[in-house]
Amino acid sequence: MSTVRLDEKHSKMLDELKAKLTLQGKKISKQEIVGRIIEIASNNNEILLDEQPQAANDVDELKIFDWGISDTSTTVDQHLYGIKRSKNDT
Repeated sequence: MSTVRLDEKHSKMLDELKAKLTLQGKKISKQEIVGRIIEIASNNNEILLDEQPQAANDVDELKIFDWGISDTSTTVDQHLYGIKRSKNDT
């Protein structure tokens, strides 16, 4: 058995993960959590080779398209789905 020291940030993250799993009905120790993480990472070591994981909502990666229409909340259904709203629907 080895001892692994975690900084405060990662120790808190591990505690939060353990608490979430406990709330979901899974009683698991921190040692088991770390062991499973190691197993996952050894089967998919590419995730450890990335210097910085890309966030799914990374603003730099967003692409803005000009659809050629001016959109407002009142006409978005019409433009997307071809649904025309009556004045009574607003």
